[in-house]
Amino acid sequence: MNESLQQHLECLARDECYRVDAVLKEGRLERTERVFFVGANGAEQGPFVRKVFEAESGLGSAYGRVLAAQRQGQRFLHLPRIIDCYSLGEQDAVVMEFVPGRTLADELYETGPSLDAAKRLFPGICDAIAELHGRFDPPIIHRDIKPSNFMVVGDTVLVIDLGIARTYDKDAVCDTSHFGTRAYAPPEQFGYGQTDVRSDVYALGMLLFYLLCEETPAPSTVQGRLRAHGVPQSVRDVVAQATAFDPADRFGSVGAMRAAFMYAVGCPVDFRKGSLAADTGCARGAGDIWRGDSASEAGCAQDPGFQPGLRMDGALRPGSVGHAADSDLAGFTPGAAEPALSSAVPGASTLRDAKKRGRSEAFAHGAKVAFRWLWEFW
Repeated sequence: MNESLQQHLECLARDECYRVDAVLKEGRLERTERVFFVGANGAEQGPFVRKVFEAESGLGSAYGRVLAAQRQGQRFLHLPRIIDCYSLGEQDAVVMEFVPGRTLADELYETGPSLDAAKRLFPGICDAIAELHGRFDPPIIHRDIKPSNFMVVGDTVLVIDLGIARTYDKDAVCDTSHFGTRAYAPPEQFGYGQTDVRSDVYALGMLLFYLLCEETPAPSTVQGRLRAHGVPQSVRDVVAQATAFDPADRFGSVGAMRAAFMYAVGCPVDFRKGSLAADTGCARGAGDIWRGDSASEAGCAQDPGFQPGLRMDGALRPGSVGHAADSDLAGFTPGAAEPALSSAVPGASTLRDAKKRGRSEAFAHGAKVAFRWLWEFW
């Protein structure tokens, strides 16, 4: 018997050992079930969750990476334990730990939206996504961050659905498959470019909006609704930067967003780690981070050269003084020597190259503006 047939029969035998107790969700390309493992003596273990995907869909591949990491000894605080992954020919299956508790949507329905709810839940949500980004190389991009895909178990938040998660590919131009929940997914997830960690940052920004307002987010109304709910300017600025249309204008990592949020709500932050600092002396006014206060003024331990009011490229963050695109200081780092003006006269070829670049950049800018308008209108 050839090896592939033997593996297929073994997978069928494993699959038959599970008794389906309930179908939790069913769609065109996947099915989620609550199952029990039935031993040879009839004894049952469980419950477990089994997800079955159509093999041709390409869904569920991230589960295999998590299982491989677990078998190498890694432990994850914010992911359900994967029990098994196997192929049934036209279908792929994954069996994982059943997580008791309430979804984030149910939790917020019970407690109501508020800044206190966000302070209690959002750091754990960020930690859950940061595990996918930081514990894998290349990172796993979740792509379906929404309230129903997080479970709240006591003080812990777990992310429970990696069905459309993908592995970041540095050579890819855009995603090969366009899935996701429209209200939370960034524009690049639907063809504007390849998704990366900043795509999950965008979705986290929309999820933070949900925690503060308990409303389905729409890009054109987010800031107005936050103001209507009395959300402080410092927190609105965090949402604004996280959900910027251009990924380059967003936080560069989930850890950076977490740190900015914690600082905005007055909690101590160690900016080197994006986590709470032991020194409570750095908890200051919520708006100070956006005014570009220096590390010594804020009393926070920060990386050399890091300034809260600036992006890593030196451009002003939204809400600090003005948007970098509208400021003459874009790209200028405070405290740096002022660049000397060159007295050299550019040659004809240099001018031609500059004109070509200008036309190309103008076209790209026009396309981006048009896409942004369509995105917000949609």
